[in-house]
Amino acid sequence: MPYARHANARLYYEVMGDPAATQMLFIGGFSAQIVGWQKEFCQLFVERGFRVIRFDNRDVGLSQQFDGTGGNEPGYTLHDMADDGFAIFDELGITRAHIVGQSMGGMIAQCMASARPERVTSLTLVYTAPLISVQFLPPLAEVGEMNFGRRERAEFIDYILDQQRANASSVYPFEEEWVREFAETSYDRAHTPEGVVRQLQAMLTDLGSSFADAARLTMPVVLIHGTDDANVHVSASIELARRIAHAEVHLYPGMKHFVVKPLWQEFRDTIVRTARRADRELAGIETAVALPQAGQDAATDRRAADSQLDIARRSSTRAGRWQAAHSI
Repeated sequence: MPYARHANARLYYEVMGDPAATQMLFIGGFSAQIVGWQKEFCQLFVERGFRVIRFDNRDVGLSQQFDGTGGNEPGYTLHDMADDGFAIFDELGITRAHIVGQSMGGMIAQCMASARPERVTSLTLVYTAPLISVQFLPPLAEVGEMNFGRRERAEFIDYILDQQRANASSVYPFEEEWVREFAETSYDRAHTPEGVVRQLQAMLTDLGSSFADAARLTMPVVLIHGTDDANVHVSASIELARRIAHAEVHLYPGMKHFVVKPLWQEFRDTIVRTARRADRELAGIETAVALPQAGQDAATDRRAADSQLDIARRSSTRAGRWQAAHSI
């Protein structure tokens, strides 16, 4: 099985599509395994010429399980989980990629884009928040009452079905057959409620602190959120749009905390359009970077080129080449 390593974390990943295609990393949400990104949804991107990379975040699925350290301390943060993503880049020999993150995965994606913006070509944030707060994540008000105990298989499947029925939209049909399959597959791959608790602790470690320096998010950004989301309030994406002035915002009435199938093609088109725009911008910027003169030291040349690339990217943003299309 394919694994990447970051420090003491071993990360299971899967790829779909041509290795030579444009790379796109999908990051799952809190407690969700790789199967949370449905293969049929990911295939839509493969058909548009992308290589899709999915992975189990640490402490769930087939990735590394941790014991935690220091009592209630998880021993890692979302920033460590962001470095897990870059470890997968390195394992696959990827310089940069488009990133799509949902919920907690969107928080990890922000950490990645802020820490290493030169490695993130575009950023899609699906029902996520700029920071951890009860304002944006109402369920945190009841975190002390959450039950993360170990369950038998049938009990776990019923629990997930009940949980996802609560996320069901009044506008879009509830996909019970797929949710049942998701629950069954997740349990059979790895039922690790202790790891889910550690993920929650990692989220709470930086309570109230922004995941990203918005000034560093100069790549194209698109935000997708349902107006009826009870897990991550829609105001979280509105706040992200306020912080990231060039972000494109798509709000869907009636949608909750679920990537609903009737909107798959629209989501695909939005994400692909953003990625293609980023690719064009990056190609234009790299063309504008002067080639090094013969005889110069190669390392010096690379540093100079990187500096020019960074200046060009920031200049292109100020010039407004990446247009915002706010719909709030």
